[in-house]
Amino acid sequence: LPVVFATNNTERVQITNDGSVGIGGAPGATLDVNNTTASDNRTVAIIEGKGNASSTADGGQYLSITRTGPISSSSGNVCGGILLANGSSITGQANCGIRGTYEYNNGRDIQFFTSADNSTAPTNKMILKGNGNLGLGSNGVETQGDNYLLSAYGTVVTCWFENRSTTAGHEVMILNRKESAGTMIAFLYNDSEKGTITQSGGTIS
Repeated sequence: LPVVFATNNTERVQITNDGSVGIGGAPGATLDVNNTTASDNRTVAIIEGKGNASSTADGGQYLSITRTGPISSSSGNVCGGILLANGSSITGQANCGIRGTYEYNNGRDIQFFTSADNSTAPTNKMILKGNGNLGLGSNGVETQGDNYLLSAYGTVVTCWFENRSTTAGHEVMILNRKESAGTMIAFLYNDSEKGTITQSGGTIS
């Protein structure tokens, strides 16, 4: 039988036979915090830690969600994450969230995943690589943009830039090359370069 803690004849905490703890009801996981009273914009849980008064960059407090036990020496090992929509699963139902992956010698990545409808399991939509490169629309299998700080993948219009400023000097986009000469934009077809826009000494060609 579970161990139940109650106040005012109402169950508040339950510990099941397998050690799972439910706060606010029977647990559906190892730790389950559930406030069943209807309310908007509520903070359900607060986790605090006190840093040293003299600390700056080292004074942060962290919540660690990580994977233990053996892990593959290959890439794409999901280690932990947070679900942000309804439901408690990323398989067989719509959801969204963020997760970290263990990429062995290639570092640690962060994946952002979403569902496009009300029933499809989520897929990766953005990946922040361990080296700082960001892939938009990336599901993790593309490699063309791995060596670029920002890459975008899509089956419709890939990029749309719109400036709504009423000030004439606010540019839609700025391309600034620090070197005196070189390529500003390269045009590729099927991963093969077909043309470029370059500048040399302030002259565009």
